[in-house]
Amino acid sequence: MKKYYTFQKFPRSRIATFDTFSVGMMKHHISALLEFDVTDSRKKLQELRRNGRKISFNGWIIKVISNVIQQHPEAASYLYGKRKLIIFDGINISIAVEKEINGEKVPIPLVIEKTNEKNAREITLEIESGDELIFAKQ
Repeated sequence: MKKYYTFQKFPRSRIATFDTFSVGMMKHHISALLEFDVTDSRKKLQELRRNGRKISFNGWIIKVISNVIQQHPEAASYLYGKRKLIIFDGINISIAVEKEINGEKVPIPLVIEKTNEKNAREITLEIESGDELIFAKQ
């Protein structure tokens, strides 16, 4: 049976870091507030579209996030017990896709599996067809 994850141990000295984090979670906090300049990237995407390769901004950004997670897998790992991280081989990214249902716009969750094995165009196609799969199940 193939395993889809690995365990990584970390030193006992790191346990204090997790304790500090647990106390911090009881306080008001902002998980993340980031700002990026994507001007150049949007220009490149527009150039690709002009050349017949349709890649959505969402498809591109999901692939970028996937590449970063693949380079730094600990960033998307889970704490397993007090001394181990569980690191998954595949990278699944969840997004919300806005769709109109009965005249009302609602967010629909969509999980794109194994983004580390797909290119931005494949991810774009999955986003575009994923909503149809969701509605076909209803």
